[in-house]
Amino acid sequence: QFYGGKKQGSILGDADFIERIKETFVSGDPDIEVPEKRTIRGEGVVVLVKKEICRAFKVDASYLFQGKRGAANIPRLMALLLSKELSGLKLSELGFCFGFLNYRTVGTHCWRFRNKIQEDKGLGKKYSSLMKICSQEKT
Repeated sequence: QFYGGKKQGSILGDADFIERIKETFVSGDPDIEVPEKRTIRGEGVVVLVKKEICRAFKVDASYLFQGKRGAANIPRLMALLLSKELSGLKLSELGFCFGFLNYRTVGTHCWRFRNKIQEDKGLGKKYSSLMKICSQEKT
């Protein structure tokens, strides 16, 4: 069951245990250096971004894992780029969060989507709006 399940976070355990770990090592003393702190915080940002994207586009979270060659999944691409900008996660870690097998694919999608939002003003405004929302909730 464990290996067949959906993507696993960096902390394994029941909800109470995970919350205790986050309170102790993530929300606690900012001077404590915990190697996993960046990953844990980054994954939290990705969860927030996914929630806001689903709300804004009125799609289910499973839609953010769907990709079809030749067809742009705008909510997925926007969530991916926002997560890259805000989370501090590596491309390979972001790929894991969105179901990509290769970190280069993540980089390529982000680069192409950034160009797309610069060309499409409406899409750019939506991206900026969601960036503002996710940035404020992050801090």
